Amino acid sequence: MKAGSITLDDEDIDIMVKTDTHYDELQIDKIQTLQIPTANGFVTLGSLLSYEIGNAIVDVRRVDGDLTISVEADARDGYVGGKLLEKLNAHAESYQFPKGVSYKK
Repeated sequence: MKAGSITLDDEDIDIMVKTDTHYDELQIDKIQTLQIPTANGFVTLGSLLSYEIGNAIVDVRRVDGDLTISVEADARDGYVGGKLLEKLNAHAESYQFPKGVSYKK
């Protein structure tokens, strides 16, 4: 999940929080107690963040009147983004989506 961004040497850098925990099991109080190793020792994640709960409907996007979902992902080292995208597009084109759901490149 993108947690924010910082600017370092005139370059915007996204702050990403990643976990192996299933999304339904994530709890903000547990995330805040996570320890992050730094050059100066461990830092509690909660000392670096603030959060707010907002209305999800604000984040729904529409294109030509249709609800739209965009997917983002980070590829593991050694994988080429373009090749992964080709495989995902091929899978999506052959996948039988439920009625009312469609795929567009």
